[in-house]
Amino acid sequence: MDNPIIENTGTIFRPGNARTVNNALVEEVSARNAREGFLLVSYAERGRFNAVNTRTLRLNIGRNTVLTNQSGAFINLREIRPGMRVTAVISPVMTQSIPPQSNAFIVVARVGEQIPRPPANLTSTARVLRVDRNENLLFTGDPFNINRQTVFAVNDRTVILDRRGNRVPLRFLRAGQRVEITHANFSTASVPPRTTAFRIRVL
Repeated sequence: MDNPIIENTGTIFRPGNARTVNNALVEEVSARNAREGFLLVSYAERGRFNAVNTRTLRLNIGRNTVLTNQSGAFINLREIRPGMRVTAVISPVMTQSIPPQSNAFIVVARVGEQIPRPPANLTSTARVLRVDRNENLLFTGDPFNINRQTVFAVNDRTVILDRRGNRVPLRFLRAGQRVEITHANFSTASVPPRTTAFRIRVL
């Protein structure tokens, strides 16, 4: 029986030496020009015990990438918008980054067809367990239960604020502090899960 969650979210499968991302949701579009940039897409993947996990993937678009609409007409990257659905044939080679990246060979976009989008991000309140300044990671949650912990990746775009609203560096954060974190609405399937922090505020 088809899983309606997977059908609605999109899937990825591996025919031969390539991978195909089917009916994925476009989360973000970055276009350096009409032919080069990337798409950030999300899709569903079946995990253990038949659980359905949402994954994200960055599709790198280059001058050799074939871009078409659902009718087969050629389009440029700037015609693709967040909220659209795409099917893409991609390289089987993926980076180990978060999110992983792969080069797209063919992208077919359902131009003009949009669906209601989920919230762009989520906000959580948690206690800081520790800060890994070498890897730019913030660990939060229950120190005695790894299943109730979350790891947040911090990058150059992450805004970190103290109690007065002043911007501070990651090294300012300390174990035991209570923080409010605005983060991506997806995470890895690792234990503890890992996601990207957009904004961190000390409470």
